[in-house]
Amino acid sequence: MLYDVNTSGATAGIYYGGNSTQHGLLRSATGTVTPVDPTGSIGTMVCEETCLNDSGALTGFYFDASQVIHGFLRDAGGNITRIDAPNAGTTAGQGTIAASIAADGSITGYLIDSSGAIHSFVRSPSGTIASFDTPGAGSQPGQGTGVFSINASDAVTGEFIDSSGAMHGFTRSASGTIASFSAQGSGTTAGQGTRPSTNNVQGAVTGWWIDANGLNHGFAYTP
Repeated sequence: MLYDVNTSGATAGIYYGGNSTQHGLLRSATGTVTPVDPTGSIGTMVCEETCLNDSGALTGFYFDASQVIHGFLRDAGGNITRIDAPNAGTTAGQGTIAASIAADGSITGYLIDSSGAIHSFVRSPSGTIASFDTPGAGSQPGQGTGVFSINASDAVTGEFIDSSGAMHGFTRSASGTIASFSAQGSGTTAGQGTRPSTNNVQGAVTGWWIDANGLNHGFAYTP
């Protein structure tokens, strides 16, 4: 299954091997397929959202033998670097999820801490990781702030889940300014609300929202 494509025509996604084991893959514009499995992975996910940039760098996450989650960066030369955000949990179902990579190599995603709460991060091209939480985000297990996409200006978008379990959209500029939004008609109880998916260089955001009846709808948001 392929999830992302860059301007050169390279694509990235996943495939299933023996025993339904999940692996990442990178396919060049000419059709060469390269498996992507970080050392220690028992299951690799490439492309939480926009995971492949125009330089051929790829990001994603994987599970180790203890079911702890680790993010990773695979550079254009094939070298893989593990990403573990500060304060990420270290037991099964916890850890670091790298979701999206920008043209300059900045990576965004989120971490699940030792209590099960969610926090977002941005990783600079040099490897420095800065975590943040959106105002209004809940702090219980399954609640918090999750970033899904980073654009060419290093602005990010994602969702925060409040104390009632409802989802809300937000954007965060490269300088750290956060603006929240909810699509008109979004539900306000657990499992309902607004869930952004990706953003472009102009700051426009697209995704979906769930109404009070549990129905899904798409949206486009402009600043």
